[in-house]
Amino acid sequence: FIPHVRSGDALAAHTPVVLTDNDSDPQPHYAMLVNLTRAPPAQVARYAPVFEIISTDADDAAAGRKRYAAYKQQSYPLTHFVAGQ
Repeated sequence: FIPHVRSGDALAAHTPVVLTDNDSDPQPHYAMLVNLTRAPPAQVARYAPVFEIISTDADDAAAGRKRYAAYKQQSYPLTHFVAGQ
């Protein structure tokens, strides 16, 4: 079990994992972001590190490549890991 709450919950400031589907919601902490959407986070500079989970689905992979290029253009340090390799 990983303790978690939704963004805006009264316990968010005291919980290690805060879930949201709206990156404009104020967050109690910015230690790390795991992005599970196809959109780049609006406040990506607040997080270090950012993890992008990209599936083998063609549309998801294409969206992931676009986010990677956008991060690279903004000079974020990038690494990638391919599961199973």
